[in-house]
Amino acid sequence: MAGGRRLRRLVLASGLAAVLVLAMLCIGDRLIERYAVAATLAPEDATWLRAPAARQMTAAAFADLDEASVVDHDVALISVGGQLPEAPTNNSRRLAPTGPLARLDRALVDRAARISGAPDRAGALEARYVSYLLRQITAMPGAYRGVIAGRDAGYDTAGHRLAKTNGQIIDNAHVAWLAAQRPRALAAAVSIHPGAPQAAQRLARWADDGIRRLAWWPGPQHIDPAGPAVRAITPVLADTGMTVSLTVGAVTDRLGARTWIAPASVAALLDRDVPVELRLGESLGPAGQVLMPELLALLRQYRGRAGLTINLGGLIATDDGRDLLVGLLQHPQFYDHLVYGSGYPESIVAERVRLDALVARGLIDSADRAPLADIRATNPLLFVYVLYRRLRLPGTDLRLPVSVFTAGS
Repeated sequence: MAGGRRLRRLVLASGLAAVLVLAMLCIGDRLIERYAVAATLAPEDATWLRAPAARQMTAAAFADLDEASVVDHDVALISVGGQLPEAPTNNSRRLAPTGPLARLDRALVDRAARISGAPDRAGALEARYVSYLLRQITAMPGAYRGVIAGRDAGYDTAGHRLAKTNGQIIDNAHVAWLAAQRPRALAAAVSIHPGAPQAAQRLARWADDGIRRLAWWPGPQHIDPAGPAVRAITPVLADTGMTVSLTVGAVTDRLGARTWIAPASVAALLDRDVPVELRLGESLGPAGQVLMPELLALLRQYRGRAGLTINLGGLIATDDGRDLLVGLLQHPQFYDHLVYGSGYPESIVAERVRLDALVARGLIDSADRAPLADIRATNPLLFVYVLYRRLRLPGTDLRLPVSVFTAGS
């Protein structure tokens, strides 16, 4: 009986949550606009519409770069396979979200990235998305380069492409072409599943074309970083100097279930001198795993070796990520293993980054709130960068060094 009552309460709660989400979607523009969009002005208007305090804060964030470029290691592309003029065939696919919460999340991201309502044809969505991204980068007061990545499908252990996946498929050729059009603003990473047919040969060809970054999403792509498929292509990775960027921690697999990718699973790559960049998933695993202790153990093991870096992308946009960020800030001996990532476009959704909450946690000064809000009103990507420059370990004046933001420039 008790079990039946708990089940009924769970079903009722789930149903109410779905109704609330659907109500928000039906109410439409006003609520989506309120929770998604903080930028009410154009990036080009920044220099004359920002208050003096915001202009000073922005200038200070670029003053110590010594002509180096900011490198943003986490800029996501959104593509539905639309064809841009003079571009190669774009075989990207954006899969439809499943469930009301996922649909709401998609609506918030699309509105913040200025692609809400764009038709999924003739490259309209691609053009609108890339245009707004490049407008923000161009309006920066200093050099800024974002790393954009392809995203391969998943494959099984026999090398067969999996029919079901989640997220997106982003065409490598599309990514490389975009980066080639604006090489001072964009850098390309390709995504090749280690178990895909001719993976090693494809990697070598991209390396010959100058690509030095490889991106994996082990959950949806069904990749074991310590498995035989990765071991088979490790010699090529080592020979070409490719940096492998992948997510560790709790991730969602291709069927929507949570799984755990242990930080230690990349040890074999590091031991072969393959550079590895870790993106951080959720901190608590389905079997009680905890990310921060495992991450620190790996950092201690490879401390001082240039091949291991941790991408800070997106950590500011969730409570779980902010906890991980504080954990990393507590260990300045590992700051030289950190690299900046904005987590764009997730991190520009207004509701994801609440300045009042950051002040309450001691991550920024209360005096920073108004200038940061002013910056966000014109250029959300610049806002995320300046915010990371202003972050501090709560209760101290310890901040991330400039080297975190120029790594890879």
